[in-house]
Amino acid sequence: MSLLHSNERRRILLAVGLVAAASLITFLVFFFQSRDLQREEEPPSAAVADPEVLEAADQEDNQIELTLYLYRPSSVPQGRLVSIRREVARLEDPHLKARQIIGEVLRGSGQGPNVFPAEARLRQVYLLADGTAVVDLSQETALGLPGGAVSEYGALRSLTRSLRANLEEVKRVKFLVGGQDAPTFAGHVSISRPFSE
Repeated sequence: MSLLHSNERRRILLAVGLVAAASLITFLVFFFQSRDLQREEEPPSAAVADPEVLEAADQEDNQIELTLYLYRPSSVPQGRLVSIRREVARLEDPHLKARQIIGEVLRGSGQGPNVFPAEARLRQVYLLADGTAVVDLSQETALGLPGGAVSEYGALRSLTRSLRANLEEVKRVKFLVGGQDAPTFAGHVSISRPFSE
């Protein structure tokens, strides 16, 4: 008789454990889905606005269309760049235009998760005579990236491809972090050499 009760208790405990595990899994799925939906609904960040670019843009009446290549962290396959078109003020100065392009990439699309954190900021960009754009990003930009090597590489490719697509002067992009040469961007991807893709 006690053996029967013992087996019945085990079955009841097992059933209760399975129900608790299923409830926990369901809660976690809903939690992460709602968090991702909130991220997707966030508008492009205003924190990366470049005052000098905004001032120059206010003085321009003409618009041009930029082709931006944005990394989608949740896209399949991973590492995919999605091209979008965005109308912006026409800036003739290549230096200001480079800053404008980088600012637009850092803002993201507002239509899905952005690989760059809200506090992402361009410190400076330099256009060298040999076709190298030297892009100096803040430490917060690098340290705030989600994920690991895949996101890091996607972020660097996004900036490189967007600059090369919209500025014929740019052939390659060298990255600095916080005004310094660094071995990696955020701990994974080497930035010791310029990117051309």
